[in-house]
Amino acid sequence: MLKQVAAIAAGASMGAVCRWWVVLLMQRWFGTAYPWATLLVNAVGSFALGFLVVWFLDKTHLSDLLRLLLTVGFLGSFTTFSTFSVETVRLIELGSIGESLVHTVGSVALCITMAWLGMLLAKA
Repeated sequence: MLKQVAAIAAGASMGAVCRWWVVLLMQRWFGTAYPWATLLVNAVGSFALGFLVVWFLDKTHLSDLLRLLLTVGFLGSFTTFSTFSVETVRLIELGSIGESLVHTVGSVALCITMAWLGMLLAKA
């Protein structure tokens, strides 16, 4: 059990730092008016998780510790649905109802599509 916890913790720390880097980069490039970083990390994370779930189950015999590190740890902290939710509420509070709807529908559609594409790639 301790090895699993350590693998998840190691992955989570790396995922959180990578997410922070993406936020800084996206804010530098596009500003802070729209939560582009959240959309990006959720889309990339959905693709990666879709790919890894199929890859780990069907294509490889890598260790369960690596699976936990990458899926539960890294991707669990890299993608944050709670941030998406708070940013959507903030858009609504700012009166940006249209943007909040685009953000919600776009994020859900994009992330489901990316998970599906990741799964297709891993099966190929």
